[in-house]
Amino acid sequence: MDFPQRVNGWALYAHPCFQETYDALVAEVETLKGKDPENYQRKAATKLLAVVHKVIEEHITVNPSSPAFRHGKSLGSGKIKTGHG
Repeated sequence: MDFPQRVNGWALYAHPCFQETYDALVAEVETLKGKDPENYQRKAATKLLAVVHKVIEEHITVNPSSPAFRHGKSLGSGKIKTGHG
């Protein structure tokens, strides 16, 4: 998956740390597929990549503002205060 990506009408952008980790995981799965095309799907890296895709495509992009994706009480839907009166 290349970022930015459009999924379910949402534009997805990847943080450089996520992109680096994601690319390494994709490369690992491709290597596993090359070495063992019949059994690579049973490997942990392949299963992890499948879960990452599922979460992106079926959970995050269905409702990105879901409370499940909030970071504790540090973020919310309230208006940001900028100090401009």
